[in-house]
Amino acid sequence: FAGWTVLTIGACLLCEPSKGYLLNLFVPNATPHETINLIAYSLLGLGCTVLTVGFFGCRAALHGNQCVLATYMSMLVALIVTELVTAAVGGLMTFRILSGLEERLINKLIIHYGHESTSDIPFSHSLDFAQYKFNCCGIYGYGDYNGTAWWRDAQISGNRRQVPLTCCVLKNTE
Repeated sequence: FAGWTVLTIGACLLCEPSKGYLLNLFVPNATPHETINLIAYSLLGLGCTVLTVGFFGCRAALHGNQCVLATYMSMLVALIVTELVTAAVGGLMTFRILSGLEERLINKLIIHYGHESTSDIPFSHSLDFAQYKFNCCGIYGYGDYNGTAWWRDAQISGNRRQVPLTCCVLKNTE
């Protein structure tokens, strides 16, 4: 059952690429689709491994073959060790990614938001997607945009918008 669940989650991540935009806010120097595809394929591989181990376990229980039982036990130990290492690395990476996140996001907002260079576009799209999806504006609030490069460019060009359009709540009247 667990193998099928992990396979389903991996397949859903491959079919729903918008999750990559949110992930891009946390992971620096990666495009959204690269990161989400890496996670999805890892989950697919893990699901197949869990299903294979389960198959060997059922076969060993049904037939009582010592060779199949030894294979099952070794695969089970390898799977447990892999899961423990993955959990430890995941815990450390989560702490590393989340420490100083607000400061990094504010700095990226000030310097990189709204520019058309290829390195800035993924961050701008990710922040726009997050603002639209969660009906929020900026990192702390709409005042985060004051003094940013995007705000200065808008003032120079005569555009008087104080915040991007994705900050505005749009209502469908139909």
